[in-house]
Amino acid sequence: MPIQIHTYRKLVEDSTDLKVEFLAVINIPKEPVKDVEMRIFQIKPKYLKGFKACKYLNSLEEDFKQRNLEYNKQRSN
Repeated sequence: MPIQIHTYRKLVEDSTDLKVEFLAVINIPKEPVKDVEMRIFQIKPKYLKGFKACKYLNSLEEDFKQRNLEYNKQRSN
């Protein structure tokens, strides 16, 4: 969750003139008897770095899948 909201913050700041001052997630339950909750997160660069690391790992996985498909195709010939 912190990685996701930090990524959204970066997207908003890079694509607008807005500066995000704090990050929060609000939980609004469907049941009226439950309380609305808000969780505030500190802005920390490590979360954006975490997103970049996840994105890099995903690209490695996609590359491996493609290479594996090519390998299996060559083996079947």
